[in-house]
Amino acid sequence: MQGRQAEAVRTLPYQPITIAMLQASEPFWDSDGLSPGMWTDGFSGNAMPQRFGTNSSDISGLMVQARGLLALQWDRLGKEAAMRRLIADIEAMRPAAKGKLKATACVSWAGEYFSGGDIAYYSPGQIASFVAGMGASAGRIHFCGEHLATAARGLEGALETAERAAIEILTA
Repeated sequence: MQGRQAEAVRTLPYQPITIAMLQASEPFWDSDGLSPGMWTDGFSGNAMPQRFGTNSSDISGLMVQARGLLALQWDRLGKEAAMRRLIADIEAMRPAAKGKLKATACVSWAGEYFSGGDIAYYSPGQIASFVAGMGASAGRIHFCGEHLATAARGLEGALETAERAAIEILTA
Protein backbone atom coordinates (compact mmCIF):
# COMPACT_ATOMS: atom_id res chain seq x y z
CA MET A 1 0.00 0.00 0.00
CA GLN A 2 1.08 3.51 -0.67
CA GLY A 3 0.00 7.09 -0.17
CA ARG A 4 -3.29 7.87 1.56
CA GLN A 5 -4.23 4.19 1.85
CA ALA A 6 -1.05 3.37 3.77
CA GLU A 7 -1.56 6.48 5.90
CA ALA A 8 -5.12 5.36 6.70
CA VAL A 9 -3.90 1.95 7.86
CA ARG A 10 -1.28 3.58 10.09
CA THR A 11 -3.44 6.33 11.60
CA LEU A 12 -7.16 5.46 11.63
CA PRO A 13 -8.09 5.33 15.34
CA TYR A 14 -10.21 2.67 17.02
CA GLN A 15 -12.32 3.07 20.14
CA PRO A 16 -10.74 1.22 23.05
CA ILE A 17 -13.05 -1.35 24.63
CA THR A 18 -12.52 -3.89 27.37
CA ILE A 19 -15.22 -6.45 28.13
CA ALA A 20 -15.64 -8.44 31.33
CA MET A 21 -17.94 -11.38 31.87
CA LEU A 22 -19.36 -11.75 35.37
CA GLN A 23 -21.18 -14.82 36.60
CA ALA A 24 -23.98 -14.33 39.13
CA SER A 25 -24.42 -17.09 41.71
CA GLU A 26 -27.96 -15.88 42.33
CA PRO A 27 -30.23 -13.17 40.91
CA PHE A 28 -29.40 -10.24 43.20
CA TRP A 29 -31.60 -8.01 41.02
CA ASP A 30 -34.63 -9.89 42.36
CA SER A 31 -33.60 -8.86 45.89
CA ASP A 32 -33.19 -5.15 45.19
CA GLY A 33 -35.98 -4.92 42.62
CA LEU A 34 -33.79 -3.17 40.04
CA SER A 35 -32.94 -4.18 36.51
CA PRO A 36 -29.88 -6.41 36.13
CA GLY A 37 -28.68 -4.12 33.32
CA MET A 38 -26.95 -0.86 34.21
CA TRP A 39 -25.52 2.18 32.45
CA THR A 40 -23.19 3.98 34.82
CA ASP A 41 -20.92 6.98 34.62
CA GLY A 42 -18.41 5.27 36.87
CA PHE A 43 -15.95 2.39 36.88
CA SER A 44 -18.60 -0.17 35.92
CA GLY A 45 -19.34 1.26 32.47
CA ASN A 46 -22.41 -0.53 31.20
CA ALA A 47 -23.62 -3.98 32.24
CA MET A 48 -25.89 -6.09 30.07
CA PRO A 49 -27.66 -9.23 31.26
CA GLN A 50 -26.55 -12.48 29.65
CA ARG A 51 -29.05 -15.28 29.17
CA PHE A 52 -27.15 -18.56 29.19
CA GLY A 53 -29.38 -20.38 31.67
CA THR A 54 -31.65 -23.35 31.16
CA ASN A 55 -34.18 -21.15 29.33
CA SER A 56 -34.16 -17.77 27.62
CA SER A 57 -35.54 -15.94 30.64
CA ASP A 58 -32.73 -17.09 32.97
CA ILE A 59 -30.02 -14.49 33.48
CA SER A 60 -26.74 -16.18 34.29
CA GLY A 61 -24.50 -13.16 34.50
CA LEU A 62 -23.49 -9.78 33.14
CA MET A 63 -21.34 -8.61 30.27
CA VAL A 64 -19.72 -5.38 31.42
CA GLN A 65 -18.19 -3.02 28.87
CA ALA A 66 -15.70 -0.24 29.46
CA ARG A 67 -15.21 2.04 26.46
CA GLY A 68 -12.78 4.81 25.64
CA LEU A 69 -10.77 6.22 28.53
CA LEU A 70 -12.47 3.84 30.98
CA ALA A 71 -11.25 0.85 28.94
CA LEU A 72 -7.72 2.24 29.03
CA GLN A 73 -8.03 2.68 32.81
CA TRP A 74 -9.08 -0.98 33.21
CA ASP A 75 -6.18 -2.03 30.97
CA ARG A 76 -3.63 -0.06 33.02
CA LEU A 77 -4.85 -1.74 36.21
CA GLY A 78 -4.46 -5.21 34.72
CA LYS A 79 -7.18 -7.85 34.47
CA GLU A 80 -7.13 -9.14 38.04
CA ALA A 81 -7.09 -5.72 39.73
CA ALA A 82 -9.65 -4.28 37.33
CA MET A 83 -12.05 -7.20 37.91
CA ARG A 84 -11.72 -6.92 41.69
CA ARG A 85 -12.46 -3.20 41.48
CA LEU A 86 -15.34 -3.79 39.05
CA ILE A 87 -17.05 -6.25 41.38
CA ALA A 88 -16.45 -3.94 44.37
CA ASP A 89 -17.96 -1.04 42.39
CA ILE A 90 -21.08 -3.00 41.48
CA GLU A 91 -21.43 -4.23 45.07
CA ALA A 92 -21.18 -0.62 46.31
CA MET A 93 -23.95 0.47 43.92
CA ARG A 94 -26.01 -2.67 44.39
CA PRO A 95 -25.54 -4.05 47.95
CA ALA A 96 -27.74 -7.05 47.03
CA ALA A 97 -24.88 -8.18 44.73
CA LYS A 98 -22.42 -8.56 47.61
CA GLY A 99 -20.64 -11.91 47.32
CA LYS A 100 -22.74 -13.01 44.34
CA LEU A 101 -20.50 -12.00 41.40
CA LYS A 102 -17.45 -13.74 40.00
CA ALA A 103 -15.33 -12.51 37.09
CA THR A 104 -14.98 -15.30 34.53
CA ALA A 105 -13.30 -13.51 31.61
CA CYS A 106 -11.86 -10.17 30.58
CA VAL A 107 -10.67 -9.13 27.11
CA SER A 108 -9.09 -5.86 26.07
CA TRP A 109 -9.84 -5.37 22.38
CA ALA A 110 -7.54 -2.35 22.30
CA GLY A 111 -4.77 -4.70 23.42
CA GLU A 112 -5.41 -7.16 20.59
CA TYR A 113 -2.92 -6.52 17.80
CA PHE A 114 -5.21 -7.38 14.90
CA SER A 115 -8.27 -5.49 16.14
CA GLY A 116 -6.88 -2.48 17.98
CA GLY A 117 -10.26 -1.72 19.52
CA ASP A 118 -13.99 -1.82 19.02
CA ILE A 119 -14.96 0.36 16.08
CA ALA A 120 -12.98 2.65 13.81
CA TYR A 121 -13.73 6.33 13.87
CA TYR A 122 -12.46 9.21 11.81
CA SER A 123 -10.46 12.07 13.26
CA PRO A 124 -10.94 15.58 11.85
CA GLY A 125 -9.94 15.70 8.19
CA GLN A 126 -9.64 11.94 7.75
CA ILE A 127 -12.92 11.41 5.93
CA ALA A 128 -11.94 13.82 3.17
CA SER A 129 -8.42 12.37 3.04
CA PHE A 130 -9.08 8.64 3.27
CA VAL A 131 -12.58 7.54 2.32
CA ALA A 132 -12.26 7.72 -1.46
CA GLY A 133 -9.30 5.34 -1.73
CA MET A 134 -8.99 3.56 1.59
CA GLY A 135 -10.80 0.40 0.48
CA ALA A 136 -9.27 0.15 -3.00
CA SER A 137 -7.62 -3.15 -3.80
CA ALA A 138 -3.85 -3.29 -3.59
CA GLY A 139 -2.90 -5.69 -6.33
CA ARG A 140 -4.54 -9.01 -5.52
CA ILE A 141 -5.40 -7.95 -1.98
CA HIS A 142 -8.99 -6.77 -1.41
CA PHE A 143 -10.12 -5.03 1.76
CA CYS A 144 -13.28 -5.21 3.82
CA GLY A 145 -14.36 -4.24 7.33
CA GLU A 146 -16.78 -1.98 9.14
CA HIS A 147 -14.48 1.02 8.68
CA LEU A 148 -14.97 0.83 4.89
CA ALA A 149 -18.77 0.65 4.93
CA THR A 150 -20.97 3.37 3.49
CA ALA A 151 -24.46 2.14 4.47
CA ALA A 152 -23.98 0.94 8.07
CA ARG A 153 -21.46 0.64 10.90
CA GLY A 154 -20.52 -2.32 13.07
CA LEU A 155 -21.23 -5.91 12.02
CA GLU A 156 -23.63 -4.83 9.30
CA GLY A 157 -20.93 -2.64 7.78
CA ALA A 158 -18.42 -5.48 7.91
CA LEU A 159 -20.88 -7.70 6.04
CA GLU A 160 -21.58 -4.95 3.49
CA THR A 161 -17.90 -4.61 2.64
CA ALA A 162 -17.26 -8.36 2.72
CA GLU A 163 -19.91 -8.76 0.03
CA ARG A 164 -18.30 -5.97 -2.02
CA ALA A 165 -14.83 -7.57 -1.68
CA ALA A 166 -16.17 -11.00 -2.66
CA ILE A 167 -17.80 -9.53 -5.78
CA GLU A 168 -14.56 -7.73 -6.65
CA ILE A 169 -12.63 -10.99 -6.39
CA LEU A 170 -15.19 -13.00 -8.35
CA THR A 171 -15.33 -10.47 -11.17
CA ALA A 172 -11.57 -9.72 -11.35
